[in-house]
Amino acid sequence: MLKNDKMAQELKEYDADCWLDWDAFKPVIDKYPEIFPTGFVTPEVFVNSYAQVCTRCFGYGNDLAKLVPMADNLNHSSVKLS
Repeated sequence: MLKNDKMAQELKEYDADCWLDWDAFKPVIDKYPEIFPTGFVTPEVFVNSYAQVCTRCFGYGNDLAKLVPMADNLNHSSVKLS
């Protein structure tokens, strides 16, 4: 649906990265059922969580990347800073 070929390609790469990370994380989930009860972390939950983290990350793909959750509030006009 995207008309921007570069953005479409970047989204495909992002999606591929996400599923590679799921494949890497799945054995950890399976190894520690006391931490991750069966069915608790589904691929859908992982992908959603992955997206939440990556969209709030400064320097994604950089070794010095930082997660700044409250920075997301700067994108919303309804948030009043005092």
